[in-house]
Amino acid sequence: MSESPIEKSSDSNPTSLILIAKLFGSSIALALVIKYAMPPLNIAATDRLALEIILSPSVLIAIVLGLRSRDLP
Repeated sequence: MSESPIEKSSDSNPTSLILIAKLFGSSIALALVIKYAMPPLNIAATDRLALEIILSPSVLIAIVLGLRSRDLP
């Protein structure tokens, strides 16, 4: 019998998990920098700016992974 798609998905690639952990850690670090280091810079506090700064690491990783997936055979 062959494995079902659910059973196959349970095997996670360790490199992907490490990448997700790094992304999560960098997002937390960036959020802390925004909260504690940015106030002295007097940058206008808008929701849009905060959203762009927090989501930029995720967007960059998505672009990199998208480009890497195109290179795979």
